[in-house]
Amino acid sequence: DTRLQLLAANAMTADDVLVVISGNGRVTELVEVVNTATANGAAVVAITEGQSPLSKCATVTIVVDHNEDAATQIPMISRILHLLVVDTLALGVALSRSDAPAEESGASDSESPAGKPSRRIGNGRRKQDSIQLTSHSLKSVRKADSR
Repeated sequence: DTRLQLLAANAMTADDVLVVISGNGRVTELVEVVNTATANGAAVVAITEGQSPLSKCATVTIVVDHNEDAATQIPMISRILHLLVVDTLALGVALSRSDAPAEESGASDSESPAGKPSRRIGNGRRKQDSIQLTSHSLKSVRKADSR
């Protein structure tokens, strides 16, 4: 229900992260929810098409582009791609929570368990990586840093 989503977005703060999933990223009500959450300081992770209005207003976009003819088939591949992304995010969150001392330091940049630099989303955040996921490839495209 978009009314409940909007109510939840109104209650979000800079300590919150909103994850939104949309097949085409063009649902006006969902874009309004994202704009409300970001206006309240929340970070938004959008799992959607690359050039959609939703991808443009999110803090971080995980691009899932897959052309599927919904008129002749059930959109199964795009659903599987979305589930893959959600599972990957859940695993990443679980692994990062096992590294509690680094999170409690208050630093915006930290070392991940794998020893690679990682950035937390918080106040003063900037748009970071856009990950493109299709049925044929998975690649990370580094966006220009706005430092």
